[in-house]
Amino acid sequence: MNFVLESLHKHTANPILRPFEGDVATYKWGLVTYQDFIDALERATAYWSEKLTTAGLQRGEVVGMWLKGSHWIDLVHIYAVSAAGYIPEVFGLAFSAAFVQDLLDTHGAHILIYHDTFSALLPQVKWQQTVMRLPSIDELPSASAKSALPDVQEDDVAMIFHTSGTTGGRPKPVPQTHKWLIAEGEVTWKGVIQRHPEGQHIINNIGSFASIGGASCITFLSWSGGCLTQSAGREITADEILAMVQQCGLNFLLQYAPWLAKLLAVARQRPEALEALRGMCQIAYTGASLSPADERWALEQGIPLTPMYANTECGPLMVAQLDSGEPYLRPISEVKCDLAPPQSENGKTATSTALQLCEFHVSADSATCPHPTVRNRSDGHVTGDLFEEVKPGCYVFRGRSDDWIRTGGNPAFCDTKAIEENVLKTCGDIVHNCVVVGHQRICPILLVEPDASVDVSTPQAELQAQRRIIERTAPFNEGVFPHEQITKPECILVVPVGSLPRTTEKGNVRRKATEEQFKDAIEKIYSSLS
Repeated sequence: MNFVLESLHKHTANPILRPFEGDVATYKWGLVTYQDFIDALERATAYWSEKLTTAGLQRGEVVGMWLKGSHWIDLVHIYAVSAAGYIPEVFGLAFSAAFVQDLLDTHGAHILIYHDTFSALLPQVKWQQTVMRLPSIDELPSASAKSALPDVQEDDVAMIFHTSGTTGGRPKPVPQTHKWLIAEGEVTWKGVIQRHPEGQHIINNIGSFASIGGASCITFLSWSGGCLTQSAGREITADEILAMVQQCGLNFLLQYAPWLAKLLAVARQRPEALEALRGMCQIAYTGASLSPADERWALEQGIPLTPMYANTECGPLMVAQLDSGEPYLRPISEVKCDLAPPQSENGKTATSTALQLCEFHVSADSATCPHPTVRNRSDGHVTGDLFEEVKPGCYVFRGRSDDWIRTGGNPAFCDTKAIEENVLKTCGDIVHNCVVVGHQRICPILLVEPDASVDVSTPQAELQAQRRIIERTAPFNEGVFPHEQITKPECILVVPVGSLPRTTEKGNVRRKATEEQFKDAIEKIYSSLS
């Protein structure tokens, strides 16, 4: 953290942030220089040093911070609490009061700093913590002298964020060490960015400043001297990108794959949008895979596209080579890792199959390896994602490990992701969203949220929708093994729109949570099949 904060002083005259200051009808951005950020950070550090010391806290204790994550001052306060010698545990808009209290109790926190937005939620629980309102920048006193940075070790925890999904009924805390934060700038983002402009890197934010993806932007900025342009909302429209390019000089676009797919669809129709995407130094996307058709079209059009593999625990780990003309992922050179066939449940390497999948293992001595409390192996951390090596050193993402369930009388691999993608492709006017479940069961079951235009108000109407799905997916089923096929209407469970559990940040449907939520209905189907 000391290294990150000290690096900010190398770029004092440059803009570090372009905060969004427009509205629904107007795109407009302000300007915050590195010096402005440093000044605000020093004032906030002095403020929290005095406040938290007076409250009786010892350096190194956890301090809860419940933030909107939509204003650059949130970044200032997060880094100020850390610079004052404490460990901020950050919560965003998606958290309930009960979640916040439970997680703070787990870490023995005595203080909760909250934004006014959450005032009405505070009475919902009986807090064991002292609650403090987050001050605005105007309420911060002038810093009389620069506060000395705390004496920390690289393996000490700098801040705590959380996964976007839940584990065991609550979000999983992910402590970030000082070593990990430095590696974000000097290892991972250094490996991701492959083309450099004459001036600053000007990049968009991705997600809330109260998430690790948004908050850790300071590590990249301090390393590169770049500038972050804040988007009006989570997704960036083509019109907003055009405005960002014109007003802020945006030259590096960071996106989740579903958002990028929408931009590519617009670019097919609007030449100015296509030119804006072509004009980027680089477009990195993560969170899922683009369709092969979209990926191929983008590369053919000269859009500088680089798929990227990253997760909450480790940050970016793999990226495509920009000038290769291929979408294949390659491990970032300074990340200490290996990709090998996954171990079976008895601890042995899984036997070879027609399709050889690899799991991603980050070595314990890698600066990007997560905190020991997060690791799932004594020699490091396995991310839970699977890849196929298509040629030496080049990989394609093949889904989460739980995307590959085992089904059939003699359970064999079933590619749920491929089934889901085919359903959405062939039944887009019938199915709004879907997920496949059935690990270690006789066959897979498809849960679907119907499109708003589809009538499922009666059993007869629901059966008709199920039969239409079976008919349209018949060509796909002919090309997969019997244990992967869904060929009976009773193997399709229609659920209300919006009922499938999703991750907060990316909106991905959570398979295991779905199985738990619809357990009774799923068991009823399997009973009828036996």
